[in-house]
Amino acid sequence: MIDSLKRNKNIISLVSLIYFQSFLVFSFLISHNQYFFNLGNEIFYNFKSQILSGVNLKALNSFSLYLLILSNNLKVCLLSYISGFFNIFILLINSFILSYVLVKFGIKKFVIFVLPHGVIEIPAFILAISSGIIFYIGVIEYLRKKSLERVIDSLRILSLSIILFIIAGFIESFITFRIIPH
Repeated sequence: MIDSLKRNKNIISLVSLIYFQSFLVFSFLISHNQYFFNLGNEIFYNFKSQILSGVNLKALNSFSLYLLILSNNLKVCLLSYISGFFNIFILLINSFILSYVLVKFGIKKFVIFVLPHGVIEIPAFILAISSGIIFYIGVIEYLRKKSLERVIDSLRILSLSIILFIIAGFIESFITFRIIPH
C-alpha cells in the first residue's frame, strides 16, 4: 500500500493541490460575488435534497444515517474511479460545495460541522479521484508496456479510500450529525 502511494505521490499531490487551490478560489468567489453565492446555494440545496429525498432525518437512527452517508460516499468514490480524467469535474464540484458551506455558515460552524469527519473524508475523496486517474494511466501503460503495476496501485489506493470513507461516514453519522442543530 505504502509503495503504491509513494509511486503515485505526484498524482496524489497534484489532485490535492487542485482541490485546495480550487477551495480557496471558490471561497473567494462565493464570498465576493452574489452570482457564485446564489449558485452555491442552489447546488448545495439540490445536492442535499437529492441525497435526503424521502428521508426523515429526525426519524433516522445513527446506524441508518451511517448507511445513507456511506452509500453516498461510496457512490462518489466509485464514480470518481471510473470516470477517469473527468473526475476532476467531480473534485471541483465537491470543492465548490465545501467552499459554499464555509462562506454560508462561517469558519466556526464550518470547523465544528465539517472538521470531525472532514479530516478523513477529504483525503479519502482526494485518494478516490487520484485512483481514477492512476487507473487510466495504468491502462495506457499496460497497452504500451504490458505492465499492470499502476492498475494494481489504483486498486490499492481505491481500497484505502473506501476504508477512509467507512471511517469518515461513521464519524459523520455518530458524532458530527449529533452536534449539528436540525
